[in-house]
Amino acid sequence: MSQESLLELWPPTWDYDFVYLPYSMKQRRSVSYACINFVSNQAAQLFYSNWEGRQLTVKCITKTLSVRPAGMQGVLLNIRHLQSRGIEDVHNNYHLPALFYGTSRLSFREVLGQVKRQSVLQ
Repeated sequence: MSQESLLELWPPTWDYDFVYLPYSMKQRRSVSYACINFVSNQAAQLFYSNWEGRQLTVKCITKTLSVRPAGMQGVLLNIRHLQSRGIEDVHNNYHLPALFYGTSRLSFREVLGQVKRQSVLQ
């Protein structure tokens, strides 16, 4: 499943500000998990109650969803983590995280640039 397909399935009305479906360049496909940062615990609980254990079928493959809290919480920590892992070297925007302010999609590269400038100033 592509990240864009997930965004169609889970539009930003779910109260999240970050969605990332990591892509394996080596395997030339997305990996089997997604990272979502919810803006509140209530939004995360609502997502959990709606999606935990549900099945998704993509190209004749059915997967059961397992919703779990991440060890890393917060959009800024997720961006900094990806920055430390070389996300800037990803040339295809299709493989970058989706960022939102409300329901408006932001440019990941622009936000990453702002995060870099803040880090330099601190």
